Amino acid sequence: MRSVLFAVPLFLLAAPALATSFAAQAGADRVTPRACRSVSGLRDATIEGAPVRFGDAIGTDARLVRGTWPQPHMKRAKATLLCLYDRKAKRGETQEWPAVTN
Repeated sequence: MRSVLFAVPLFLLAAPALATSFAAQAGADRVTPRACRSVSGLRDATIEGAPVRFGDAIGTDARLVRGTWPQPHMKRAKATLLCLYDRKAKRGETQEWPAVTN
């Protein structure tokens, strides 16, 4: 019984930190798609799936961006890019995601 009474106050102390963490994640979920679409340079860029969020030690979110190459010589070829968004620096960087063929 004592352990239950002791655990309740500890949870109440941790609740504001959890709420802040969830709010920060929700904010990042709004910012990263916009930043990744912009930095990709693709036409009709869309974000695929949910973010892969690395811990605070790395501070990076990973997103897949799909669209078409804007260069005329690419003839509207489809592209998939991996975008890594640095939450601390608030900037993203993309690299082409290799196509998987079997």
